[in-house]
Amino acid sequence: GTCADPSGPRLLVDGVCSCTGGLLVEGRNVTKELDALEQAKTPAANSSSTLATTTTTTTTTTTCDPMFFDPEILGMSTTDNNPWGVALSSDGAYAFLASTDGDSLTIFDISSDPTTPTLVGSVASSTTLDYVWYVAVSPDDKFAYVTSYNLDSLAVVNVTDVTNPVVVGTLVDSTSMLRPKGIALSLDGSLAYVASTVSDGLVVVNVTAPSSPSAVGYVHDNAILNGAW
Repeated sequence: GTCADPSGPRLLVDGVCSCTGGLLVEGRNVTKELDALEQAKTPAANSSSTLATTTTTTTTTTTCDPMFFDPEILGMSTTDNNPWGVALSSDGAYAFLASTDGDSLTIFDISSDPTTPTLVGSVASSTTLDYVWYVAVSPDDKFAYVTSYNLDSLAVVNVTDVTNPVVVGTLVDSTSMLRPKGIALSLDGSLAYVASTVSDGLVVVNVTAPSSPSAVGYVHDNAILNGAW
């Protein structure tokens, strides 16, 4: 059990010696033999010989669904007065439309028969929903939030009973939320994010108390948020 390099570290186990030169077993350098076997498995990419390579190209033809390029109107309703924004309930059963000229929020049943949307409820008010633009629906489908362009306000509408929506709260802010349009909700529905077109900003509104929504933050920047929509 003598190492090839007596000065190197060694491990003697039943005549097997390990040292810097490799693992020796009965005079054979097993480490070098294993290295040689590993190199033999490697494709002869490093050899001087050149191998002929055949490349096969497969062309796949994909047939596109024409529905994506030629949408078809399944049904429609003409009962709304200049509808603008639209949002859906979480189950897709109802559509909520903000009507600018109608100063209203209108609710349609679109699950029973998509070809014939059915008006099930609406609320109109020139004092709380004047020239409304966009609408968002809470994750639990209990409230709809509508931006009123002419009133510089956000209206909260209780839509638990879709046949009888009721405005339960408003936030008016002609400084930070001048001429609001776009609106989105946080995932948990506790905050509303309102785009202010003339204020060139984004207003964050706490809507956890539906009857008294309150602005908790805003950012105005006429360079990057100019005419925020």
